[in-house]
Amino acid sequence: MILFLFLMLVLIATLAIGWMMSHSLNRIGRVDLEKEQQTWIAPEEVRQSETAAAPAEETESAPELIWTRPEVKEKTQNIQNILLIGQDRRPGEGRARSDSMILCSFNADTGKIILTSLMRDMYVPFPGDYIDNRINAAYPIGGMSFLDQLIEEDFGVHVDGNVEVDFDGFLQAMAMLAPLDIELKSYEVGYMNNGNDWHMQEGVNSMNAEQLLRYARMRYAGHGDWERTERQRVVLRAAFEKVKGLSIRELTELADALLPNFTTDLTNPEILRYVYLLVTRRMSIGETYRLPVDGSYTEQSIRGMAVLVPDLEQNSEYLHAYIYGSQP
Repeated sequence: MILFLFLMLVLIATLAIGWMMSHSLNRIGRVDLEKEQQTWIAPEEVRQSETAAAPAEETESAPELIWTRPEVKEKTQNIQNILLIGQDRRPGEGRARSDSMILCSFNADTGKIILTSLMRDMYVPFPGDYIDNRINAAYPIGGMSFLDQLIEEDFGVHVDGNVEVDFDGFLQAMAMLAPLDIELKSYEVGYMNNGNDWHMQEGVNSMNAEQLLRYARMRYAGHGDWERTERQRVVLRAAFEKVKGLSIRELTELADALLPNFTTDLTNPEILRYVYLLVTRRMSIGETYRLPVDGSYTEQSIRGMAVLVPDLEQNSEYLHAYIYGSQP
């Protein structure tokens, strides 16, 4: 579902023409970070929720983890990081867990966009007085601002802005852009065809909106969430290539229909700077990655949760290498 967070930026870049740009930008949902911080869930409420959700003996025996947080990477004008958030929210619900998190890094020097997935089951220290938890629990606690603060403290990378979409927004967006061509592995075919009459086969398949959502959320084929994050990045790349081939008229119609499905904390001038970068540098998607990196975490059961406990310093070094080119 995460692909249209990124697609929004691509559409804006193509529509950078006078009043059309202003009209499109004003259709995006906006987040007031100051007001958002006023709705943070209090630490004691999180503790009560966690305690109630797990057996008493597991809560009492939760390990005392010693965390070593990395130094925060100094900001640079030539590399900007936008967090793409796929929210696990159903109709009628408020702010929910972040089903998908992809750090989208724009490098003005190389003209490349680096995508790094943050696996939702990573168990990490939370800012302030909050208890350690899965990283996907940060978004319902404090929204974009809280999740950004966590990423900066735990992985040493500053987040310059956020774009968010939920299930309904994804499906509405996909209905406009699909079909997309996606290559299926043999073990993915059975999962895709189960319970429907899609008749997909190994190799390249032309997928509609519902099929793309099922593909991007697939966890029970292959290597679980590890491959799931890879599939989301595959869909992002396919969407990027599809949009580049649309006409101005098609892009205008698509943007007017899609942008109300997104929410961002970026201002219009900030978005316009990314537009300029995308257009003038003719940017393309480069390598894609995920955290935690193989060999840099342990699988544990904590408070009844199956989690991945990362080495923060080691994963920070890898993330810096992906984004800034330094060696881990």
